[in-house]
Amino acid sequence: MAFSPHQSAYILQRASIVLLGRLPFGPGLAIQSGRCGLFGDAFIALNGLRFAESHGLEAEIDWGRRSLYFDAAVGPNVWTYYFRKSRFSFASRRMRSFWPLPFRAGAEDFHPYDGLSTRASVHSAIKRFCIPRPEIAAAVDAFSSTQFLAGRTLGVHIRLTDAAAGREDRRVPSLDHFVESTRECLESTEAERIFLASDDQRAIDRYRMEFGNRVVSSPALRSVDGISLHGHYDGGVSGSPFGKGRDVVIDALLLARCNHLIRSHSRVTCFSLCENATLTFTDLDLKYFGNTRTPWLHHS
Repeated sequence: MAFSPHQSAYILQRASIVLLGRLPFGPGLAIQSGRCGLFGDAFIALNGLRFAESHGLEAEIDWGRRSLYFDAAVGPNVWTYYFRKSRFSFASRRMRSFWPLPFRAGAEDFHPYDGLSTRASVHSAIKRFCIPRPEIAAAVDAFSSTQFLAGRTLGVHIRLTDAAAGREDRRVPSLDHFVESTRECLESTEAERIFLASDDQRAIDRYRMEFGNRVVSSPALRSVDGISLHGHYDGGVSGSPFGKGRDVVIDALLLARCNHLIRSHSRVTCFSLCENATLTFTDLDLKYFGNTRTPWLHHS
C-alpha cells in the first residue's frame, strides 16, 4: 500500500512518539490546531487525546497563533477560550517532567472504546474533555430556557459560504432542500419552534420569510455576501476571532439541546450529535445525494 507524504509523516510521527513514550521523562503531546474550523480542530484534539490515552501519555491541547480563532488580547491558547481544561494525563506512572512534542492528528476516524460505537465513544470523550467554560454554559442555558419550546424544538444547521462555493469538493444541499425538509419535519412531528444555526445571513432571512416567528437564532456574526465567516480560504468576515469561535460553540451546544436536527455535513453538527448521542437527525446529504461523509453517526 502506497501512502501520501502527509500520511507517511503522520505514521512516522505516531511511531516516534510511541517509542519515546517508553522513556522515564516523557514525552507529552502538544496537540496543535490544524487551522480548520473550530470543530474540525476539536475533532483533531479529541483524536490526539485518544492517541495519548491509548499510549499512556501526557497531553495538552495547545491552539496557538495557527488557529483561526487566535486573539492575543484573550490569551495564548485558543482551546481555553471556550473549554475549562487543556491538559490531561494518561500516564501510568508519574513523569519526572513534561516534554511536549508538537502533535497534529486527523479529524477523521476516532478510535472507539471497547464495546461502544464511534458516536457513543466520541460522546464519552466530549463529556470528559470538552467541558465548556462557565460563561459559555450560562449563555447556552439562558438562550435555551427563553427561546426553546420543551420537547418541540427542531434544530437546523445550514453551512453555506465557502462550503456552498464547492471548497474541498463539497456538494451542499440547497436552501430549497432545507426548507422542504423542514416543512416535512414540522408536518410529521410536534415541533413548533425552529432553532436555526448558520454562517450565512441569507439562510436566516429565507427561513424567517418561510416560517415567520417560529424561527429563532442566536445573535451570532454571519456572512451577508458569501464570504466565509472564519477565513478558511479567503479573508473572512471582519470581526473578533474569539467572538466567532464563541458563537459557533454556543450554536453547537444549542443544536444538541433540540429534539431533532436537520443537517448536511459539518463538524459542528458532528459535535452536536455526539454531545447528545441520542439526538435524532435527518442527513440531507444522504437524502438528496445518496451519500454521507460520516456514516458512523448513523450507528449508535
